Amino acid sequence: MRMVIAPLLSLIVFSDPSSTVDKGMLLSAFPLGYLSTQLLGGWAADLIGPRIVITAAISLSALAMALCGLATSSTQLYWFTVALGVAQGPLFPTSMAYLSKWLPPKERSFAASMLDTGISVGSLIALPLSGALGAWIGWQATFMIYGAMALIFALIWHIFSSDEPDGCWYITPKELAMLKGELSVMPVKGGASLDHDKTSRSNGAKGSGITSLLRKPAIWAIFASHFAFNFSVYFQNSWTPIYYNDVHGISPSEAGLHFAMPHFANTFVKAVVSGPLNAYLLSPKVGFTLKGCRRFFTVVGFLGSSIGLLSLVCFSKSAMATTLWFTVAMGFAAFHPSGFKANYMDVTKHSSGALSGVGNTVATAASYLGPIVVDRLQNSKGWPSVFAVVVSIDLAAAALFGLASTASPLDEPKEEVRKAE
Repeated sequence: MRMVIAPLLSLIVFSDPSSTVDKGMLLSAFPLGYLSTQLLGGWAADLIGPRIVITAAISLSALAMALCGLATSSTQLYWFTVALGVAQGPLFPTSMAYLSKWLPPKERSFAASMLDTGISVGSLIALPLSGALGAWIGWQATFMIYGAMALIFALIWHIFSSDEPDGCWYITPKELAMLKGELSVMPVKGGASLDHDKTSRSNGAKGSGITSLLRKPAIWAIFASHFAFNFSVYFQNSWTPIYYNDVHGISPSEAGLHFAMPHFANTFVKAVVSGPLNAYLLSPKVGFTLKGCRRFFTVVGFLGSSIGLLSLVCFSKSAMATTLWFTVAMGFAAFHPSGFKANYMDVTKHSSGALSGVGNTVATAASYLGPIVVDRLQNSKGWPSVFAVVVSIDLAAAALFGLASTASPLDEPKEEVRKAE
C-alpha cells in the first residue's frame, strides 16, 4: 500500500493554498508509523499466533487508506499516512513467524521469495496504476479504492489461513504427515507444541531468549543487510517518479512502462530464477551449504544492485537507459528473499516473530531516514551523491553478511549448532 503514495505526490493539491506537501516528509511518514509496531507485532505473533495479527493489520490498513483519501490538509494526510504505517508494521514479523511454522529449512528460501514476489507484483501494479488512476479520478478516490481492496483481501486471508498445519481445514493427511516429519517444532491445536527442542534447552542451551540472540554478530549481519535493502529499494520505489519527472521531464501518469519494467524483472527473478537456482546450489553436484546459499544470494544481490545504480549515474543519457539500469538493480534485489530474509527463519527456532520484529524495526529506520536524507542530498549536491550513498550502504552490508552470517539456530546448544552448519 505504501507504493500508492509516490505516484500520487505530484497530484496531491489541497483547497487551502498554504497547505503544501513536503515530499520528503510525506514519504517518511509511512516508515515512521511502520517502525513503531514491529516489536509489538512480532511479540503478538509469537504469543497469540500470526493469523489474527495479520487479519487485524490489513483491516486497519484499509481504514487508514480511506482516511488518507478524506484528508483535507497536508497535516492530516501526513498523520493518516503515519497511521497506515502503524497498521502495516506487524506484517513482516508475523509473516516470518507464520512461515516458520509451516516450512522445512530447505523450502524457506523459495517461500521467502514468493512472499516478496507479492510485494513486487503489488509494486508492478500499483506504481503505474496509481498514477493513471490519480490522473483520471483524483488522488482521494484512488486511496479509497485501495482501501476497499485491502478490506476484501483481509476477509479472504482470514478464511483460508491457519496458524499451524493441524488447524488448516483443507490440508490433506499426507501433507500433514510430511510436515510433522520434517518440522523440528510442530505446533498443534490449542497453542501447545510437539517440541523436541525443549529437551535441548534443558540440556544446556543457554540464552535462548531474544536478548541473547541480539548479542550474536550473525544476527546483526541480518539486520545490517535488511537496513541496506530497505534504504536502497525504498529509494528506488519512492523516488523513481520524482527522478523521472526532474531529470527526464516525464510525469507519473506518462511513466507507466518505466515504473513497471524494474518490478517486472524483480518479480520474474523471484518467481522463476531464485527457487531453481537455490535448489541447484544445494544439490550434490554443486554442494553449497545452507549458509553458503544465504551468503551467495545476499552478497550477489547487493553487488548486482550496486552495479546497476552506478551504471545509471555514469552511462544513462535517456529515460529508457535509466529504466534499463533501474531494472538491473531491482532484478538483483530480488535475490535477497532467498538470502538474509530467509535467514531470519534459520537462526532461531523459538523467537522468529520477535527477532523479525527487531530486525524490521532496524530496517524501517532506513525507510524513515532515507527520504529525508535523499531529499537533503538531492537539493544540496544533486542525484549523483544520492546514488553514491545508496551504493556505499549496499556494499558495506554485503561485506558484513559475507563475513558474519550463519544458517544455524543460535538458540540451540553448541553441539546442535555445529551439526546444523
